[in-house]
Amino acid sequence: MALGAALVFACTGCVSSQKVVDTRSVLSVFRQAGFHDVVRRSTGTGSDLISIRGFLYQPFGPLAAVRFATVDGAKRRLKNDQPLLHGTLSRQDRAVLPRGFDLARLVDVRVCNVVVWSYNRNNDPTLASRLERAIAMLRRKC
Repeated sequence: MALGAALVFACTGCVSSQKVVDTRSVLSVFRQAGFHDVVRRSTGTGSDLISIRGFLYQPFGPLAAVRFATVDGAKRRLKNDQPLLHGTLSRQDRAVLPRGFDLARLVDVRVCNVVVWSYNRNNDPTLASRLERAIAMLRRKC
């Protein structure tokens, strides 16, 4: 099944080694996968927000990731997404979702210390393919 076709929730890698991927590697992987205008912003907490230029602070853009200093940080981040991933958001939280939001178009994946998410608004097969490549390459870095 293509990642872009349905919600993906995966906790992959790092079970015993707790290996972390550095920001430079994450940026390189995204570029190799075909995401060319990728930018990074330090959060000031030891983590980095990585996104496509113009979508840095938009949670439902085509590609975003947070590279945490630790695997535990990434696990906590993904745990915080559970109400969204399971469709149990409050009415107030649902009100901030984009118009026509479709959970099946959201990918939210943890690979070691990196949480990658993408909202494929138009079911773009190119975006889905690039995202699959990027996640597979990140998994090999673990």
